[in-house]
Amino acid sequence: MSIKLAVLSILGRKPSSGYDIKKTMQRSPYMPWSGNNNQIYKALVELSDDGLVSGETLHREGSPSKKVYTLTAEGRNELNDLASRPPEPPEFKKPFLLQLASADALSDGELLALVDAYENEVRLQLAYHEGLMRRMESRGDEHEGEEEEAEEETPGDRRALLLKLVYENLVSSIESELEWTERLRSALKKPERREHE
Repeated sequence: MSIKLAVLSILGRKPSSGYDIKKTMQRSPYMPWSGNNNQIYKALVELSDDGLVSGETLHREGSPSKKVYTLTAEGRNELNDLASRPPEPPEFKKPFLLQLASADALSDGELLALVDAYENEVRLQLAYHEGLMRRMESRGDEHEGEEEEAEEETPGDRRALLLKLVYENLVSSIESELEWTERLRSALKKPERREHE
């Protein structure tokens, strides 16, 4: 998936500066980019060269000027085209799995401590995403935890529904990871796992 889709999607909601785009990406639990400046500004230059976004420099008293980008009509068409393409297969690459696959030389205690530490990280992620969902539902805010004022939405807004379902998917995946962690711990505690030794 291209970072251009993420940038177009953010600009499809409201005009934003490169810095605003970066903040949105960094807060988003479902965008796979770090939101570093090189990625974002390179994408903005390419999108601008292609006529998909336009930029306007805003001069503000007492603050530095900033360039705000807006989606063009061609950009809106491109966003719709990218959003309607066949979906990519889900990615299940997790750094912990490589760590676990390489942990056979650890003692039982070290291995279980590793699993406990991973479970703690997963629980923190679950609490974080559940908190975002609660805030989003209570405020009607669909902006991935943004502190800015929410856009006006109608009660049946499809975008709000889609984002709610995205968060439900994330929470469900994290809950599934916790269940797997419990099975992992149980399997590691079984004495028969070392019967070959």
